[in-house]
Amino acid sequence: MTVPFVSDVAKAREVVDRINRAGDESGLRPIIFATLVQDEVREVVKQSRALFLDFFEAFVGPMEQELSSRSTHRAGRAHGIADQQVYEARI
Repeated sequence: MTVPFVSDVAKAREVVDRINRAGDESGLRPIIFATLVQDEVREVVKQSRALFLDFFEAFVGPMEQELSSRSTHRAGRAHGIADQQVYEARI
């Protein structure tokens, strides 16, 4: 299952329900590969019963430390996205 653009806590809760249901139905533990920028959204998804692999946590934290600079942790800032709908359709 692919779930693009979980951008708020309400969507995150919906996704967690879907993930947990999929795991229950399959009998297998789901695996989540995540690039969730917003801390509060990430924390909701982490509460699922899946293995949660967070690329931002793995890479952004060490980069922030190395560069002595904190990320804004704001979604939609990558690549200077001018038209979010076109970008989402492309993805």
